Amino acid sequence: MWKIIRHVFSFKQKTTQVISPARLLLLSAMVLPAVFANAQTIKGTVSGKEGQLPGASVQSPATKQGTSTDLNGSFTLNTHTTGKVKVLISYIGHTPKEIELDIKTGINDAGVIILTPAEGQLGEVLVKGTMAPSQIKALSIKKTLWLLWM
Repeated sequence: MWKIIRHVFSFKQKTTQVISPARLLLLSAMVLPAVFANAQTIKGTVSGKEGQLPGASVQSPATKQGTSTDLNGSFTLNTHTTGKVKVLISYIGHTPKEIELDIKTGINDAGVIILTPAEGQLGEVLVKGTMAPSQIKALSIKKTLWLLWM
């Protein structure tokens, strides 16, 4: 028994070991969740006059983080800050809206955010196109081959 105790308390010179990639990956997998555990979550829904707005942009300019809404108009935005945070919500054809939220640790509900349609109408859009000479030649050859085959 004294041998075991003496072995446990014996002081040997430590040697340097190189960590294998597999152990480093395992260590990273255990440490990274702890790093992101302090993230706060903002959840909400973006709606308009006609219902939920899928694909609306939800951004926090101060933290430079953003997301877009899903098909139901719902969003989840993760941030590492607490306190007052401004969130900018925008959607095509609607007036952008900026709201200020008091972010606490954990999940924060932004509720239903309603955007109003933009005033006025969109301007005229003109689309022009050209066909490259090589495409014209290829089309001509294709027509010729079609006529020869018939």
